[in-house]
Amino acid sequence: MKKEYNLNEMRQRPPVMRDLPSMEELDRHIRIRTRLIIDRDVLDWCKAQARSSGENVNDFVTRMLRHLKDASTNQAPSPEMRQYSPMA
Repeated sequence: MKKEYNLNEMRQRPPVMRDLPSMEELDRHIRIRTRLIIDRDVLDWCKAQARSSGENVNDFVTRMLRHLKDASTNQAPSPEMRQYSPMA
């Protein structure tokens, strides 16, 4: 191991780090635990929809909310939401 390293020679990101996603992309996938109070019938509907699509309720609600967020900001829907319609 060298006693000193010349960091001026590191003008680019190391090869391993070049393949990492940006911080903005990583932030999108960080989940925060929160408490949400919703009506019983809405929760029952979310559970039924999640069961029918083979996912858990948290993933379903996140996917549904992301779809609504993207639609409200005029972004293209994420690939996993293209088959989902909140009016169905």
